[in-house]
Amino acid sequence: MMFRYLTKFLDSKTMANLYYSFIYPHLIYGIEFWGHAPDYLTSKILINQKKALRIILKQPPNSHVLHKFNELKIMPVSMLFKFRLIIFYWKYTLAREDNCNFVENNYQKTRKSVQNPLKTIKIRTEIACNLFGELAWDLRDLSDRVFRGQLAARLWELDGL
Repeated sequence: MMFRYLTKFLDSKTMANLYYSFIYPHLIYGIEFWGHAPDYLTSKILINQKKALRIILKQPPNSHVLHKFNELKIMPVSMLFKFRLIIFYWKYTLAREDNCNFVENNYQKTRKSVQNPLKTIKIRTEIACNLFGELAWDLRDLSDRVFRGQLAARLWELDGL
Protein backbone atom coordinates (compact mmCIF):
# COMPACT_ATOMS: atom_id res chain seq x y z
CA MET A 1 0.00 0.00 0.00
CA MET A 2 1.25 3.44 -0.92
CA PHE A 3 0.29 4.80 2.50
CA ARG A 4 2.60 2.48 4.39
CA TYR A 5 5.58 3.70 2.40
CA LEU A 6 4.68 7.41 2.55
CA THR A 7 4.10 7.46 6.30
CA LYS A 8 7.86 7.27 6.82
CA PHE A 9 8.31 10.66 5.14
CA LEU A 10 5.11 12.60 5.79
CA ASP A 11 3.36 13.91 8.90
CA SER A 12 -0.16 12.83 9.91
CA LYS A 13 -1.83 15.98 8.56
CA THR A 14 -0.39 15.39 5.08
CA MET A 15 -1.30 11.72 5.33
CA ALA A 16 -4.88 12.70 6.18
CA ASN A 17 -4.93 14.91 3.09
CA LEU A 18 -3.76 11.93 1.02
CA TYR A 19 -6.57 9.88 2.58
CA TYR A 20 -9.06 12.48 1.38
CA SER A 21 -7.43 12.52 -2.06
CA PHE A 22 -7.17 8.78 -2.73
CA ILE A 23 -9.50 6.82 -0.43
CA TYR A 24 -12.40 9.16 0.36
CA PRO A 25 -13.60 9.52 -3.27
CA HIS A 26 -13.95 5.74 -3.50
CA LEU A 27 -15.97 5.67 -0.29
CA ILE A 28 -18.43 8.39 -1.24
CA TYR A 29 -19.01 7.21 -4.80
CA GLY A 30 -22.62 6.05 -4.74
CA ILE A 31 -22.68 5.63 -0.95
CA GLU A 32 -26.28 6.86 -0.91
CA PHE A 33 -27.17 3.63 -2.70
CA TRP A 34 -24.73 0.99 -1.43
CA GLY A 35 -24.71 2.33 2.14
CA HIS A 36 -27.90 0.34 2.78
CA ALA A 37 -25.87 -2.86 2.61
CA PRO A 38 -25.90 -5.18 5.63
CA ASP A 39 -23.45 -4.56 8.46
CA TYR A 40 -21.32 -7.60 7.65
CA LEU A 41 -20.46 -6.01 4.30
CA THR A 42 -19.93 -2.44 5.47
CA SER A 43 -17.84 -3.67 8.41
CA LYS A 44 -15.19 -4.77 5.89
CA ILE A 45 -14.96 -1.17 4.72
CA LEU A 46 -14.67 0.02 8.33
CA ILE A 47 -11.82 -2.43 8.88
CA ASN A 48 -9.97 -0.97 5.91
CA GLN A 49 -10.66 2.56 7.16
CA LYS A 50 -9.14 1.60 10.51
CA LYS A 51 -6.08 0.18 8.76
CA ALA A 52 -5.62 3.46 6.90
CA LEU A 53 -6.10 5.40 10.14
CA ARG A 54 -3.42 3.29 11.89
CA ILE A 55 -1.03 4.04 9.04
CA ILE A 56 -1.82 7.77 9.13
CA LEU A 57 -1.26 7.91 12.90
CA LYS A 58 1.77 5.58 12.76
CA GLN A 59 0.14 3.11 15.17
CA PRO A 60 0.90 -0.61 15.41
CA PRO A 61 -1.41 -2.94 13.44
CA ASN A 62 -3.31 -4.17 16.51
CA SER A 63 -3.93 -0.82 18.19
CA HIS A 64 -7.43 0.44 18.95
CA VAL A 65 -8.17 3.46 16.75
CA LEU A 66 -11.96 3.77 16.71
CA HIS A 67 -11.78 6.78 19.03
CA LYS A 68 -9.15 8.42 16.77
CA PHE A 69 -11.59 9.04 13.90
CA ASN A 70 -12.78 12.22 15.62
CA GLU A 71 -9.21 13.42 16.11
CA LEU A 72 -8.62 13.58 12.35
CA LYS A 73 -12.28 14.32 11.49
CA ILE A 74 -12.47 11.23 9.30
CA MET A 75 -16.00 9.84 9.39
CA PRO A 76 -16.43 6.08 9.78
CA VAL A 77 -18.40 4.52 6.94
CA SER A 78 -21.72 4.38 8.85
CA MET A 79 -21.52 8.05 9.79
CA LEU A 80 -20.40 8.96 6.28
CA PHE A 81 -23.45 7.17 4.87
CA LYS A 82 -25.82 9.14 7.10
CA PHE A 83 -24.04 12.39 6.30
CA ARG A 84 -24.12 11.90 2.53
CA LEU A 85 -27.70 10.55 2.51
CA ILE A 86 -29.02 13.56 4.43
CA ILE A 87 -27.15 15.94 2.14
CA PHE A 88 -28.47 14.11 -0.93
CA TYR A 89 -32.01 14.32 0.40
CA TRP A 90 -31.62 17.99 1.37
CA LYS A 91 -30.19 19.02 -1.99
CA TYR A 92 -32.38 17.08 -4.38
CA THR A 93 -35.66 16.58 -2.60
CA LEU A 94 -36.20 19.52 -0.32
CA ALA A 95 -34.70 21.98 -2.77
CA ARG A 96 -37.39 20.96 -5.25
CA GLU A 97 -40.05 20.54 -2.54
CA ASP A 98 -40.88 17.03 -3.70
CA ASN A 99 -41.71 15.76 -0.21
CA CYS A 100 -40.74 12.15 -0.82
CA ASN A 101 -42.72 11.72 -4.05
CA PHE A 102 -41.83 11.05 -7.65
CA VAL A 103 -41.58 14.13 -9.80
CA GLU A 104 -43.20 14.35 -13.17
CA ASN A 105 -41.58 16.76 -15.56
CA ASN A 106 -43.46 17.38 -18.79
CA TYR A 107 -40.92 19.00 -21.06
CA GLN A 108 -42.47 20.19 -24.30
CA LYS A 109 -39.41 19.85 -26.49
CA THR A 110 -38.35 16.38 -25.38
CA ARG A 111 -38.73 13.53 -27.83
CA LYS A 112 -41.72 11.32 -26.92
CA SER A 113 -42.67 13.69 -24.10
CA VAL A 114 -46.37 13.30 -24.81
CA GLN A 115 -46.31 9.50 -24.56
CA ASN A 116 -43.72 9.09 -21.80
CA PRO A 117 -43.20 12.02 -19.39
CA LEU A 118 -39.81 12.08 -17.74
CA LYS A 119 -39.78 10.87 -14.16
CA THR A 120 -37.06 11.61 -11.68
CA ILE A 121 -36.79 8.62 -9.39
CA LYS A 122 -35.48 9.28 -5.91
CA ILE A 123 -33.55 6.96 -3.63
CA ARG A 124 -35.29 5.12 -0.83
CA THR A 125 -36.74 8.22 0.69
CA GLU A 126 -38.12 6.66 3.86
CA ILE A 127 -34.67 6.30 5.39
CA ALA A 128 -33.55 9.69 4.12
CA CYS A 129 -36.73 11.39 5.40
CA ASN A 130 -36.37 9.80 8.83
CA LEU A 131 -32.69 10.72 9.16
CA PHE A 132 -33.34 14.25 7.97
CA GLY A 133 -36.24 14.64 10.40
CA GLU A 134 -34.18 13.37 13.34
CA LEU A 135 -30.94 15.23 12.68
CA ALA A 136 -31.33 18.20 10.38
CA TRP A 137 -34.90 19.46 10.12
CA ASP A 138 -34.11 22.76 11.85
CA LEU A 139 -31.03 23.26 9.63
CA ARG A 140 -32.91 23.10 6.33
CA ASP A 141 -32.82 26.83 5.60
CA LEU A 142 -29.07 27.26 6.06
CA SER A 143 -26.54 27.73 3.28
CA ASP A 144 -24.78 24.66 1.91
CA ARG A 145 -21.49 25.09 3.76
CA VAL A 146 -23.10 25.93 7.11
CA PHE A 147 -25.58 23.06 6.71
CA ARG A 148 -22.77 20.55 6.13
CA GLY A 149 -20.77 21.83 9.09
CA GLN A 150 -23.72 21.75 11.50
CA LEU A 151 -24.79 18.31 10.30
CA ALA A 152 -21.28 16.91 10.72
CA ALA A 153 -21.10 18.37 14.24
CA ARG A 154 -24.43 16.73 15.16
CA LEU A 155 -23.32 13.38 13.78
CA TRP A 156 -20.07 13.54 15.78
CA GLU A 157 -22.06 14.35 18.94
CA LEU A 158 -24.52 11.54 18.26
CA ASP A 159 -21.93 8.83 17.62
CA GLY A 160 -19.63 10.00 20.40
CA LEU A 161 -16.46 8.57 18.87
